[in-house]
Amino acid sequence: LTAGDDATAARSRETADVLDAARLNVARVMERATKEAAELLAAAEHEAQEKAAQQSTAALAAAEAHAKEMLDGAEAELAQVTARLEQGRAELAELTALRETLRTQFSDTRAQLAAIEATMDSAAAAELQDAHG
Repeated sequence: LTAGDDATAARSRETADVLDAARLNVARVMERATKEAAELLAAAEHEAQEKAAQQSTAALAAAEAHAKEMLDGAEAELAQVTARLEQGRAELAELTALRETLRTQFSDTRAQLAAIEATMDSAAAAELQDAHG
């Protein structure tokens, strides 16, 4: 009974630790994605503004094209980070479901062990009564 409880409790703790780590990773990815996107957008806008102020209409068109490329790159990177975030959320959901399954299995095992113990106690009492009776 104790070894099973210990193993189930350890597994439950491990699952909780994995869930906590996944939550932390999701938060980090979201924070990093937001920061990177803001930096990339700010850099693209700043570069586009400087070039527009210093160059002719043709140079301005080139700067705008470059800014669009940078923005497209930032959007693509944001899409990748968002995909990683969604994957992290899916993994978190799977781990949460696993934790609930383990909890249910643990409760079921406890109930089964209690039933076995009651049966053994009943059998021992019957043997004792037969021996005296």
